[in-house]
Amino acid sequence: MFPAVRVGLLVLAFAACSPGSTFEYRPPAGARSVVFIERGSTPMEVEVRAFDVTASATWGSQTGDDALLVALYYDRALEELVIPAGFVDLATDGWPLPPPTAREVLRPGGLSDADTTKLIGAIRVARPPCGSWTIKSVDLMRKFRASVAVPLGDGVLFVTTAEDVPPAAYLVEGDGTLTTVPGLTGRSSVARPLAFVDEGVATVLWGDPLEPRYLAFRTVDAELNVSEERITTTATDAVSEPTNIVARRVGDRRTVLIRNIDTSIARLDEASGLWTRVIDHDPLGLCAGRTHPSHILELDDLTTGYAGFLNGPIRRFDLSNADTPLVRGADLISNNEIYCTSQRTVLPDGTDVALVTSVGVLGQQPGVVHWRPVGGAWATVTLGSEPLGGDVIASSGDDILIGNDGRGLAYFDYDPRRPDVAPRACGPIVLPMEVLTMVVRDEKVFVFGTGAEGFAILSRAPR
Repeated sequence: MFPAVRVGLLVLAFAACSPGSTFEYRPPAGARSVVFIERGSTPMEVEVRAFDVTASATWGSQTGDDALLVALYYDRALEELVIPAGFVDLATDGWPLPPPTAREVLRPGGLSDADTTKLIGAIRVARPPCGSWTIKSVDLMRKFRASVAVPLGDGVLFVTTAEDVPPAAYLVEGDGTLTTVPGLTGRSSVARPLAFVDEGVATVLWGDPLEPRYLAFRTVDAELNVSEERITTTATDAVSEPTNIVARRVGDRRTVLIRNIDTSIARLDEASGLWTRVIDHDPLGLCAGRTHPSHILELDDLTTGYAGFLNGPIRRFDLSNADTPLVRGADLISNNEIYCTSQRTVLPDGTDVALVTSVGVLGQQPGVVHWRPVGGAWATVTLGSEPLGGDVIASSGDDILIGNDGRGLAYFDYDPRRPDVAPRACGPIVLPMEVLTMVVRDEKVFVFGTGAEGFAILSRAPR
């Protein structure tokens, strides 16, 4: 007989003197673990016990013969299911039991099959606690804006801009050591940098609102060697206040795309240095707010990818079809949905997590997080108590960090062992900045933004 215990906050212990029964059970072929659910005379008297099994075994029940007793069989070990062996703690904020491979009702306890299914579905198993983070602040002694940061060598290259101060570039290492990168600047304090990394070399592009046709590249390698400036030119209306850039290499060929403030897209002919618009977009609509709204721009290969549009969907594109590059019926998240901002990150197991904002009757709405497990459908993540206001998302392992306007970050976690359970809101990470960009290097998260005199390096405590 197993000893009686109190499980969780909602469960009462069975009396040790209750009449009981001993069952012989034989798991079905292929079963590696079993979870017993036993309900006493009242709905509160529910106990859950779990065991790894390899053969037949004897199990003792502590309730009468009229009590419900169900066995759930799994083809995975308890560790893989994230269920502890023995008595299982329950919690109101836990996660449901995984769908079993097979189910056996050893005693119906007066419940119908539908009621038994409902009871099992209501059980919440206590899940591992959220992680914790340490924060290292790096002070630059002046307020600045850093919206561009990319991995380079063993560190992160970032570029700062500030009013009436020439732009500056730095390389920061994981311990916070800063190195100035001279010569990697634009022509004026209002120049806006963009950057990407290809084959270990960072390329920084400078645009200047005062000179719309001025777009210049400089490259910098891991040894901080900066190239001479290369000027590119634009076809008529091809580039207008660029907001982000993306590149993709396949062998010795490379595609470079730039997004304009109206979310139209231009492509660079690297041989001639000429930008040509390849995707047009009419941004008219109800979205408002950020001067440079953030939208998905991704390349899967040299010609295909996804692009989010202001007052538009997140649409698949194929540049090999020059006349109609946008592919209808293959939108990300939901076909023909209208978004004001959009960003996404992909977790190590391939799970998608996307952050979007839309417009409603009261204007632009707070951020919404959607997720899609591998092979599954998109669903909405339950957020914390405070609405999300940012449009920046990154992931470090299975941890998800979302910029939340001037309040720092919102932290979510995900367990790939339970792909049936959505990411969980773990709470805020308070930082004195509006987060504009993040870079993940070796389990450290470098967080940059505006409104502060420095930036932050986050490290996840061991699990």
